[in-house]
Amino acid sequence: MTTDKPTYQFFVGIDVSKATLDATLIDQQAHKIAYQQFANSPQGMIGLSQWVSQHLPQSSLRSVLYCMEHTGLYSRNLMHYLVDQQAHVWLEHPLQINQSMGLQRGKTDKADSYRIARYAHHFATQARCLKSYDPALETLQDLLTARNRHLLALNQLKTAYQELLQLAPTSANLLSTAQQQAQAGLLESLKLIQEQIRLWVNRHHHLWQQAQLAQSIKGLGQYTVLWLMVYTRNFDAEFSARRIAALVGVAPYRHQSGSSVQKGTHTSQFAHLKLKALLHMAALNAIRFNEPLKAYYQRKVAEGKAKMLVINNVRNKLLHQLVAVIRQGKPDQMTAMPKA
Repeated sequence: MTTDKPTYQFFVGIDVSKATLDATLIDQQAHKIAYQQFANSPQGMIGLSQWVSQHLPQSSLRSVLYCMEHTGLYSRNLMHYLVDQQAHVWLEHPLQINQSMGLQRGKTDKADSYRIARYAHHFATQARCLKSYDPALETLQDLLTARNRHLLALNQLKTAYQELLQLAPTSANLLSTAQQQAQAGLLESLKLIQEQIRLWVNRHHHLWQQAQLAQSIKGLGQYTVLWLMVYTRNFDAEFSARRIAALVGVAPYRHQSGSSVQKGTHTSQFAHLKLKALLHMAALNAIRFNEPLKAYYQRKVAEGKAKMLVINNVRNKLLHQLVAVIRQGKPDQMTAMPKA
C-alpha cells in the first residue's frame, strides 16, 4: 500500500551555523514571505516555530516543509526539536543543494537560507523527511569521528617527523623523545575510543545486530560497516543498494550528450569520500578473501577488463550483498567469517 506524499504550501529554508539560524519563509509560488535570524539555542528554536506560526494561518502549519543542510553537530539539536514537534524536516547534503542551484553570485547566511528554501520548493516531491532520530546512532557517529581525528593527528605527526628526520636530522633528534611521547599518548587515547565504540555497539542491540549481519560478508570490516550504519540510519529501509552506491560514489552514471559526447559510464564526483575510501579497501579485501568476488574479479581481469572498473563493480556487488543480508536478517553463509 502506497502513501501519498503531503502537498506542501510553504517552505522554510534554514542556514545553520554554530551560533545562528537564518530562516527564510516562501510560499508555493516561491515568493518570499519573511526572513529572520535566530540563535542556535533552545530559545531560538522556539522563536523559529513562533515566527512561522505568526506568518501563517493555523490550518497551514502542517503543510510547511523545513529544509536545511546537514551540518553535523550544528544542525542536530534543531533537527531533534522539529522532529519532536512533528514538523516535516528535510536534511539534505550541502553539495546536493549547491549543485542544483547553479552558479551563485555572492554568499551570505540570509541569501543561503533563501537558496535552501527555493531548493525545497523546487524539489518538494523528492523530499525525504525524517520521522525520527536515533540518539544511540548519533553517539556512535561522535565516537567514530573522534577515532578519525586521532588517526589523522597520528598520521600528521608521523609524516611531519619523517620529513624533519630527512631534512633536519639534528632538530629531529632533539624532538625524538617528545615525538615518541606524543605518539604513545595518541595511540593510548585511540585504544580507549575504540573500546568505547565496542562497548557502545554491544550495549545497543539494534546496532550490534546490524553490525554482526553486515560483518558476516568477507571484505566488510568493522569500521566500514559502522560508518555505513551511521550514514544509512542503521540501514534504514529507504536505502537501497543503488542509493547507498550513489551516496558512496560507486554508482555508474552514463556520460553522453548527443552524438559527439560519448564517455561511457563514470562514477559521481559528489560522493562521501571517506565512505568511498573505506569501501575501496573493503573491495581490495574482498578480492582476496571473498571467494565469489575473488573469482569474479579474476574472471573479468582475464577477459581484459580494466582493473579499476572491475574493482568498482566489486564495490557495488558488496553493497548488494550487504543490503540482501540486512533485509533477510540472516548472515551471509557463503562468505561468513568466524567471529573473534
